[in-house]
Amino acid sequence: MTESLFEKENETSIDSLKAIFEAVLFVSKRPVTVRDLRRVLPEGRRMRESEIAAILEEIKIEYIKSRRSFRIVEIAGGYQLRTSPDFAPYIAKYFQLNKAEHLSQPALETLAVIAYRQPITRAVIEGIRGVDSSGVTKSLYEKGLIKIVGRQEVPGRPFLYSTTEKFLEYFGLKGIDDLPHRRELSDLDLKQETMDFNPKKRDEEEKDNETEAGQGEEEGIGETSSGPEGESQQG
Repeated sequence: MTESLFEKENETSIDSLKAIFEAVLFVSKRPVTVRDLRRVLPEGRRMRESEIAAILEEIKIEYIKSRRSFRIVEIAGGYQLRTSPDFAPYIAKYFQLNKAEHLSQPALETLAVIAYRQPITRAVIEGIRGVDSSGVTKSLYEKGLIKIVGRQEVPGRPFLYSTTEKFLEYFGLKGIDDLPHRRELSDLDLKQETMDFNPKKRDEEEKDNETEAGQGEEEGIGETSSGPEGESQQG
């Protein structure tokens, strides 16, 4: 019979709990919440969520100090094991990644508009980008990066789109508030119109654009464009 990594009587020790949490993070394809980890605690062991979070922080520090090639990051309301960005070139070689596997420039532009202006209709997206966005919106919806959150109460009742947790995972964000500020977007090859539409005015600089954003909304609400073909209202 295979010997356990730790004795039964010691399975509730801090080191054993760290090993348990690491194992769960290792096998999970999605971010693991503190609540998830509470459910896998050894029988009879009770812990507050803050205590579990503290243990995860200890593991994070241990990885950094030992210069491991992977780390624990907070993403989309949970924790996930990810390789360090320093090793991205070597991982890319291993998987022989190519440009086709990345999102296209139109897709990135559309995602930026939705992320900073959500919830938003397709008509407003097209008004900002200046081109038809039906195809790219449908593609982003099918990839699970955006979702339908309702309909705008105007003639035609167009769909309202928002980003998803998968969007946060894809870009390594803890939450929408972690989106870069406009000045950080200046280095990206995105249209200036995309940067100007930001509903989360997080500093004084961005407050000057509130009037402009409101006008853009008024221009788009009269359109009757619907969501991607074949989508249901629940989305």
